[in-house]
Amino acid sequence: MEAWLVADMDALKEHYGRDFNPTPLDACRHPERTAKAGLFDALNKATKGTKAGAYDKGRHSFDILARINPDTLRARCPDHAAPFLSAIAGLMTQR
Repeated sequence: MEAWLVADMDALKEHYGRDFNPTPLDACRHPERTAKAGLFDALNKATKGTKAGAYDKGRHSFDILARINPDTLRARCPDHAAPFLSAIAGLMTQR
């Protein structure tokens, strides 16, 4: 999930506000290929000075996930997110 969160910088900025520091996330240019520990570390560093506080999966992840742009996610995470989103779209058209 964190790879998908890191994939959409605008969603992170929208959730965390003006004190969000995107610089630590530069190391996550390919979110699907970044180790989970690296994603958590970068998210914690990028968000620690924000009003919402440092990234916490239980408190923050679902709100950020709801803000993610599917087109951005598809482009930044082509290995797993793109096929997942295509499958969901296919299921929705079957209704």
